[in-house]
Amino acid sequence: MYEAIRDTFGVGDPADWPVNVAPSDVGLGPYDYPPRPEVVPDWTFDEDAEGWGISFSGMTNFRTENGTIAFDFVNTDHFDPVLNSPPGLQIDAARRHYLLIDLDLGWGDGTPDCASQTMLEFYWDSGEGMNAHERIPFYVHPNLGMHRVIIDLAQHPLWSGTVTRVRVDPGTDGAKLPGNTCRIDRIAVLETPGPYTWDFDENTTQGWCAAGSGSVTVSDGVLRFHYAAGANGHFDPIIMYRYQGEGDATDRLFIDATANPYLRIDVGMTHSGDTAVPLAFHFWQTDGAIGRVDFSVRPNGGIKTHIIDMRNVVPVEGDAAWNGVGTIRALRLDTAQVGGFAGFENSELQVDLMALTDGSGDADGDGLTDREELEGGTDPGDENDPGVPDTHHSADTNADGALSIEEMLGVVRLFQAGAYHCDGAAAYLPGAGDTTACAPHDADYAPTDWHIGLSELMRVVQLHNAGAYHPCLGSAAEDGFCPGSAAG
Repeated sequence: MYEAIRDTFGVGDPADWPVNVAPSDVGLGPYDYPPRPEVVPDWTFDEDAEGWGISFSGMTNFRTENGTIAFDFVNTDHFDPVLNSPPGLQIDAARRHYLLIDLDLGWGDGTPDCASQTMLEFYWDSGEGMNAHERIPFYVHPNLGMHRVIIDLAQHPLWSGTVTRVRVDPGTDGAKLPGNTCRIDRIAVLETPGPYTWDFDENTTQGWCAAGSGSVTVSDGVLRFHYAAGANGHFDPIIMYRYQGEGDATDRLFIDATANPYLRIDVGMTHSGDTAVPLAFHFWQTDGAIGRVDFSVRPNGGIKTHIIDMRNVVPVEGDAAWNGVGTIRALRLDTAQVGGFAGFENSELQVDLMALTDGSGDADGDGLTDREELEGGTDPGDENDPGVPDTHHSADTNADGALSIEEMLGVVRLFQAGAYHCDGAAAYLPGAGDTTACAPHDADYAPTDWHIGLSELMRVVQLHNAGAYHPCLGSAAEDGFCPGSAAG
């Protein structure tokens, strides 16, 4: 373009003009640059503070230790502690709206306190600067050790657009926070809120509180509930996982009940008797509906794994009916469904693990998922019950875990014959004959009648089309086999 202008308006001999030096792409474009990569808003502080820092007043000795950021609260005339994120974030508020904080907040005299609460605040900047409008207060029980808080930021109408900065105000109580320490193990803004697992490995209650007749401690990675007589003879030994809001209950769990319908609890009990003690697990939906599942623990037998289908609920009198879908917002474990304290004077309930899951785990390590075992009528927590049968399909003549076209056609011939039998070598042959020399064919199951029906043949075709099969139990295993390899 510049040469064309010079050719038109230049004076003198062009041979005497200087060389026109310019970038080769002048006048070209516009250009499409790749989008700026997202800085994932998930800080674990494993190496350093990752750009977080403190400001304002009421905090001192900011540091990193043991994979956490930590600071101490101090007395000031104007108590306003603030924890700032690094700048330049690009958080898509529509896609990421679950705030997760793993924290250990000291308060008062340090006694674990499920009856009290203290307020924290979360601020964000989506283009207008930090202000009191883009803010969500939330409440935690203090002195519970490291535990998780999850908040759905989408409940606030101004959580929108692109968020470039966030901050956490880790407390507003200038009377009871000074002299204590706050430790934060993780801050994240996530697309999904799960998973929900409490393993107590850090020897903290992880947010579980005694809310009735007893108290909780944690040692050796086990949550321990110590029974006590209730006031006025009322025995109600329960522990709960829920966060209290200002003035009333504000639950802080966001468990998808449809996706996570199974409760795993590894639990044991020491007790003066040997009769099984009935327990109950309650869960609340967003609309206040309550579901309850009952199970029992046999004392003095060590910690055992229980897998419970939370869809098998017992109606809770006086509350809205649980429908097994939606969002679980609070949890409660009734540690003894009995009439009184007698016999529990020196008893203790031990919980090694609690989790809400989709049933895809294998608690007893027998090769069957927890879901398959429940559907198949075996105990997913019992390593001694029957596991995955170690066998091959009758049509799989070379026992390679797949049905070839030739092996599938062998079943087709049995179907076409209208009946089948077997010879002394346990080979299956078309037509009626001896049915005592071998077990029925695996394809003959609905019903087992020495005849391959059309639906049974289609099942064989399905296993062939899958390219592999494996023995399994459960609703997907109508004939004792599942399509696909055992590894998934």
